[in-house]
Amino acid sequence: MERNNGNEKYKTVKEQYRNGAVCVSYGSTHFVSVNPVPTIDKCRFSIVKLGTSGKDHLDFYLDIQDMRQLCEEFIGDASAAIRKIQADMKNQFPSAYSYITGQNGSLILNIGAGEKGCRIQIRDKTKNVQKMTVVPFKDLKEMAFGFYLVMGLIPVMKNSYYGKLYDAFWNGSEERDKYYDSSSESGNDTQQASQGSQMTSQQSRYQQDGRSLQPVNQQSRYQQDGRSSQPVNQQSRYQQANQSSHLTNQRARSQQDNHSRYQQGNQQRQPYNGFSGPSGYR
Repeated sequence: MERNNGNEKYKTVKEQYRNGAVCVSYGSTHFVSVNPVPTIDKCRFSIVKLGTSGKDHLDFYLDIQDMRQLCEEFIGDASAAIRKIQADMKNQFPSAYSYITGQNGSLILNIGAGEKGCRIQIRDKTKNVQKMTVVPFKDLKEMAFGFYLVMGLIPVMKNSYYGKLYDAFWNGSEERDKYYDSSSESGNDTQQASQGSQMTSQQSRYQQDGRSLQPVNQQSRYQQDGRSSQPVNQQSRYQQANQSSHLTNQRARSQQDNHSRYQQGNQQRQPYNGFSGPSGYR
């Protein structure tokens, strides 16, 4: 599913995206396939010899952030990218954009120009081999657009043409990921190393952005916004209300007692209506 057999083109663009390729550009003897692999933070460039069922190829895994910056030049200011590539025409190898990876910098990806136009080259200095193919500039722009599309950098409507391409790419990702997990192809040393660094960098970002401290921060925010003291406040208010009610009841009973004593005092001071006086007074 992952590798085009090198004998025929994808029947549809949707099929191409489902197989993970945002760009497939054919030359006379080779073709280049550009496949973003977000699960390992890479974008794979593959130059494949036609008619070999994908067996004769060279791969280069470019960091996905470097890929994003490269695509920015083709989308943001294409004229500047054209001038940069055209200025490269006199060089023996394309060098307008050059990237190095692998053990001791053994793998090199070059994008630039030549007598026949834009070219992409992959070199493996360890094996002393290289592959290069012509890529029209319009295909490089299509590559940049496709990368932006599948990485969610371009908003699209669901069920629109480009929305369906986006869905096709991600619907096929689970099957493609199996290939990258078990692949032993050229460039896989870099891929495996990137997986280790990916975990470290993710852990670093996890700590830097505070997510590893989330329970502490949540507790801190919980205390700062008063929610952690809410039970105490509720109890305090409950006690205050009870105390207030108790005081009110005390005052009410006190007033009743005073009123009762006042009435009793009045009764003692006031004579009966029948006049109770010394004997003989009626």
